[in-house]
Amino acid sequence: MEVKNEILTIEEQQAKLLKKMRRMDMIRTLACVLVAVVAVGIAVTLVPRVNTMLDQANVALTELTQVTEELNKIDFEGMSEGINTLTAVGADSILAAAGEMTETMHNMQKIDFDALAESIENFNAISSKMARLFGK
Repeated sequence: MEVKNEILTIEEQQAKLLKKMRRMDMIRTLACVLVAVVAVGIAVTLVPRVNTMLDQANVALTELTQVTEELNKIDFEGMSEGINTLTAVGADSILAAAGEMTETMHNMQKIDFDALAESIENFNAISSKMARLFGK
């Protein structure tokens, strides 16, 4: 009988262990399902965002390529030479204008304004006398 009781006790322990194992299997299964649902949810929300980001990156890269091509077409050496030529021509023009201005100032200094004023007064006096002579 003792052996029978021991066998029953062992069978009860085995039954308890089997119930615990079944419970652990259910918990593991639920955990796996939960992880799968979360992974699918994350994938569903992130994939469109990643696609949008990749599209934006592609557009930016295309624009950058176009800008690079445009910059490669620019003749910086020719532009630099043109600016240098323009600067030289501008400097020559300014020097020429300054020379002409200096010459004009010298000519104006040669004018005797006092004599000019006196000549104008004499002309005025003569013209008024002539106007009276002709009745005007």
